[in-house]
Amino acid sequence: MADKTLPIQLFTHRDGDENRTEGGGNGQEPKWLLPESLLVKKSEQLTSELNAFEATVAERERK
Repeated sequence: MADKTLPIQLFTHRDGDENRTEGGGNGQEPKWLLPESLLVKKSEQLTSELNAFEATVAERERK
């Protein structure tokens, strides 16, 4: 392995790598984060839909 390119010996940091990283946030909550009251409502709706789906699947299995 006398070749200088094997293994990779040079790594340069790109300026664009610092943008939009999850761990490098600025302390503000992301725009997609729901308020707690709406999050509870959505989770209850999802639970209800999954329970209805479960009942439908169980009924089809019985038939």
